[in-house]
Amino acid sequence: MTVREQRLDDEAPVALAIDMIRCDGHGICAWLFPDRITLDRWGFPLVDRSPVAHEDRNRAMRAVRACPRAALIANTVPAARTGATVQP
Repeated sequence: MTVREQRLDDEAPVALAIDMIRCDGHGICAWLFPDRITLDRWGFPLVDRSPVAHEDRNRAMRAVRACPRAALIANTVPAARTGATVQP
């Protein structure tokens, strides 16, 4: 199972990443999610890697699914990075 095929927990925070080896610079991701993804002068994405806000998650996942080269990846963010704490 590839990273793209893995199902993410609907409530877990995610952060976006780019596999620059796969990316061909189509720019679809930046068009769909311009708040977090911009393009450099050659048309390749620059991604804000901080956790995506819950209200923006659907837009982020739409950009991930739309990438023709499967280069945009959504990773689950560990609790320590989001500031969440584990309750005993």
